[in-house]
Amino acid sequence: MSPVAKDPAFLFYSSDFLTGVTGMTMEERGQYITLLCLQHQQGKLSEKTCRLALGLESLDDIPDVMGKFRQDKNGLYYNARLDLEVEKRAKGSDASRENGKKGGRPKKPNSEPEQNLQVSNRLTQTEPRNNLSENENDNRNINIDEDNNNLLENVETTSRKRAEILSDRFDEFWAAYPNKVKKIKAREAWMKIKPSAALHQKILAAVEAAKNSRQWKKDNGDFIPHPTSWLNQGRWEDEPEQKPQTMKEKFGGSSQAEVKRMEHLLDKIKKE
Repeated sequence: MSPVAKDPAFLFYSSDFLTGVTGMTMEERGQYITLLCLQHQQGKLSEKTCRLALGLESLDDIPDVMGKFRQDKNGLYYNARLDLEVEKRAKGSDASRENGKKGGRPKKPNSEPEQNLQVSNRLTQTEPRNNLSENENDNRNINIDEDNNNLLENVETTSRKRAEILSDRFDEFWAAYPNKVKKIKAREAWMKIKPSAALHQKILAAVEAAKNSRQWKKDNGDFIPHPTSWLNQGRWEDEPEQKPQTMKEKFGGSSQAEVKRMEHLLDKIKKE
């Protein structure tokens, strides 16, 4: 279950937010931030809670907003990035409280060689030192082991959260991409790229633009690339397709009669 916030704040990255809502209307942005605040205060959200908070009869009316949230096995909605930020803040607060109980943040070693050597000895010590009792050395080694285990646990937790965020972003890409084949291979390609929030939005924008291209519309989408190939080739960097000019655009200043005459001449040339 998502951690329920006990404090009234969480870190808000304005640049990430603005990038993530590029394709949203102002109303959708308000709905999105409302659900984020509600999750921060209450934890994972039921479908009914979301509807009542936004005054909607159905969440199907806001697919772009709900696309920012995942559902757990119980059908509750949550934003993975917010979960991560709440957890990081909670761990930071816990660490501060523990330091306070011990008389403040542990002092950092200065640049003097003797003190640096003492710090090195403390971190690597496995044999009792002469000026410490056996029990004191045992306690010191236990504390070091616990610190190392906690560090590894934090790294693993952060890695899992990052993987969840990447997975969420892939799900958005997959929902938008029209040629849904070889999903597992496509996901592997996505995980190799590891798109940031900005690149994620760029990829989605490129997919939307490509949907309107002649190539993707031709023969009912028969020429749409496989998503794995499209990702591996970095096709989001392709130049936008240029819309072919009409005769009127080519001869902008000409009268309608002149345009028709030129069209007739071009047709005659083609037939010859």
